[in-house]
Amino acid sequence: QQHGAVAALAAFELQLYARVARNGYVVTNDSGVELGAKAESVLGPDVAYFTAATTFNDIHPKWGVVPPVLAVEVASPNDRAGRVNAKIREYLDNGVKIVWHVDYEERNVTVYRPNTQFVVVPEGGELTGGDDLPG
Repeated sequence: QQHGAVAALAAFELQLYARVARNGYVVTNDSGVELGAKAESVLGPDVAYFTAATTFNDIHPKWGVVPPVLAVEVASPNDRAGRVNAKIREYLDNGVKIVWHVDYEERNVTVYRPNTQFVVVPEGGELTGGDDLPG
């Protein structure tokens, strides 16, 4: 249940941001996105932030084909490092601009972006979206 609580908190904070920014919407892992040119995989991040719709009716009813700007993965005790790394790599290789890997046991968030070194933000640090999610 800790995993779900952390994911809900991330979704809540991102929804607050979306409301203030008046841009984007947030979904949880019940929603997915087709990644790859052949749509061979549908991945559902624990939380995702999209900017591809301006109204509720514009949101795809099942899963979208436009990648989220931000994907949030919350670490689970069952996670294998190789599987998590592969998932993060797949997000970044298919258009996701930012991936946050939240490790609530270590109390940090690792931030991944395409073609850059990851950054570990410790508890109390500031998470930003840079130019992709200003403010």
